[in-house]
Amino acid sequence: MHSNYQTPEELLAEESFYCWYLKNDQDAVAKWDNWINTDPARLALAEEAVALLKSLRLKEAPVPGAQADAAYSRLQENITKKTTPVVKMPRRRWWMAAAVIVILVMAGVKYVGFFTAAVATQYGQIKEQQLPDGSEVTLNAHSKISYSNS
Repeated sequence: MHSNYQTPEELLAEESFYCWYLKNDQDAVAKWDNWINTDPARLALAEEAVALLKSLRLKEAPVPGAQADAAYSRLQENITKKTTPVVKMPRRRWWMAAAVIVILVMAGVKYVGFFTAAVATQYGQIKEQQLPDGSEVTLNAHSKISYSNS
């Protein structure tokens, strides 16, 4: 707490001043009573801050206990009823999606296979092969070469 408060707003910015106003913290009450009583100008500033605080406080109508209990019960009931909705895809769509994936995979394999060729040799076999670009390859026993048809 510093003593150079100039405006009521500066007083209201102090949490301990609000505690003094509510009289719920005895240390704050003692400090602010001491601060206020040492200078008449401080008393006027504190009164101005209290008036501003009173004008800003909302007047809330008390809620009957039975009404609060009923609202709490409804809230608890709604919380237990509400579950996260699970969006289920119909089985037919799952099968269709799976079929499309299988077709795409097979088409991809055929597409890649259409453009590639392979030559292989067995154990103990040596083979010479001419590739589409005119180059020649000699394959040793139990070996394989793949190349693009283009």
